[in-house]
Amino acid sequence: MSAVEYKMPEGLNLEDIDNCWPQWQRFKLAFRNFVLAAGLERISETRKAAILINCVGHEAQELYFNVLKVEDKDKLEEVIEVFDDYFKPKQNEIINRFNLNKRNQEEGETFDAFYTAIRKVAENCNYGDQKEKMLRDKIVIGVREQRIQQKLLEIKDLTLEKAIDICRSAELSREFVKTLNNPEVHAVQTGRAAQQQQQPNKAKYFSNHKKTMSRNINMEGRYNKWFYNCRKCNTEHGPKQCPAYGKTCSKCNKPNHFSVGCTFNKRRVDNINNNDSEEACNNVHDL
Repeated sequence: MSAVEYKMPEGLNLEDIDNCWPQWQRFKLAFRNFVLAAGLERISETRKAAILINCVGHEAQELYFNVLKVEDKDKLEEVIEVFDDYFKPKQNEIINRFNLNKRNQEEGETFDAFYTAIRKVAENCNYGDQKEKMLRDKIVIGVREQRIQQKLLEIKDLTLEKAIDICRSAELSREFVKTLNNPEVHAVQTGRAAQQQQQPNKAKYFSNHKKTMSRNINMEGRYNKWFYNCRKCNTEHGPKQCPAYGKTCSKCNKPNHFSVGCTFNKRRVDNINNNDSEEACNNVHDL
């Protein structure tokens, strides 16, 4: 598919002076996409520049050839740079630095919001390689809380990154303390503490109030894993609390149960009854 089958980006309308820079930014993006879509990325930079000038619009062409009077600018990036320099809004370096110097963190403003604002202004202050140091100094001077400012001043080799970390950490700590001192949060924590004090240890509770808890459990009709009727001691207790453990039965001399819970005599009686039943049956058959 040839390049002419793709729609070229629309030219610039230079009558709207205030909107020239946004227009030019959109045109550059549309033109680069057009080059890729049409398969023109491998052609020479000179041809790309010619295509851009061809579709940038009549007014921009007149500007390029008659006003800017470009010479020896025949490559794509060179042409783009010429239009960038012309359309980019002109910044007043003195005014921007003045605005930066007077900008301080406002009441209720988060540190991140303050830092974003001063960094945006610093972009147009032409500080060059000194921009990070200027931002660092602005943080130290403009931060609202004096205790944070004092901490920043105490650090000998303070960098921009360290200053940002200190301010953010201090802000998080302040918000955490504020949350803890919130009356509603304090009331909830006090209520929880009182509730925990009113709940005794489960094992101690069940061992001291066995019968009462048993009645409550039976009335509610719910199973409680902490409390049950033990057949070995014929009492009610929690797991691993049987008083018969380690004791010897006085009836059968077997370990780990009391005589009241002994099943030896019961099994003996059952065996005798079974034998008597079998003998009775045999006598009936003999008759």
